Amino acid sequence: MSKDSAEENLEQETSVPIQTIIRIGLMAYLANICYGYMGTIGIVLGIVLGVIPVLGSIALIVILIWGDSIFG
Repeated sequence: MSKDSAEENLEQETSVPIQTIIRIGLMAYLANICYGYMGTIGIVLGIVLGVIPVLGSIALIVILIWGDSIFG
């Protein structure tokens, strides 16, 4: 086993947990923000948005930019 293949294996093993951590962090952050605006329903909405990374990212941007005007 050469050094290059060992580094590639390490990258493959570490890439998935990092994505998972980011996804869980996004989910928790969205749930926290939505809870602040909508209460308990917001936690469920934040988790649903966090499970789908594309929607979660879009929702995060929208909430950060227009959150106060949308939710009052």
